[in-house]
Amino acid sequence: FSIHQATQEQAPSDLVVYFEVPDVDETVHALKAQGLVFESGPTDQDWAWREAYLRDPTGNRLCIYHAGENRRFPSWRIDST
Repeated sequence: FSIHQATQEQAPSDLVVYFEVPDVDETVHALKAQGLVFESGPTDQDWAWREAYLRDPTGNRLCIYHAGENRRFPSWRIDST
């Protein structure tokens, strides 16, 4: 679970709440079967996370994602040694 704080220029509905799951595709499929509508995804992002987006009843964006090892050890990370 992660929250991305919007900048002052962004409307409150630009808040994004992140939920990490083991399998984005499986989770999205299960949620769609329960009637939830997704705006996008599942999609592999340039930063090596798999993400899908939907909105809650008040309009806040929700992201279902999986980062795995790419969260701590992304391929673009520069080794400090």
